Amino acid sequence: MAQGVDMEHFARALYTAHEYNTAVVHPADRAEAAGLLIRLKDSPEGYALACNILAAEPFDQLRAFWAFNTLIHHINAVGNANVASAITTPDEADNLYAVLAGWIRRVAVERALPDFILNKHAHTLVIGAY
Repeated sequence: MAQGVDMEHFARALYTAHEYNTAVVHPADRAEAAGLLIRLKDSPEGYALACNILAAEPFDQLRAFWAFNTLIHHINAVGNANVASAITTPDEADNLYAVLAGWIRRVAVERALPDFILNKHAHTLVIGAY
């Protein structure tokens, strides 16, 4: 578990933000949940949570998709003075690559993965290489 992140609150926000049936979730609640996820994505805690989701959790396509998007955000922020990134050293970059490589080895052998998840994984690897 990522330090400082309430996992129950995160899970509730994640599923609320991605529920578009207004009979189930009010649009204002969905917008609030999406805002929380954006703030978390931008934070070092969100980066740590994304790494943890991919390194240690059982596969869940919504959680994995959020994790990849969060990692992409932090990779894109490297070298950008206007955006903070949790990746600040070569060791952190190496750790990220190990998480990504470990995830595909661990999860892909357990099940067939949806194409959009494999594409998001590949996207994360490719932008990390540059």
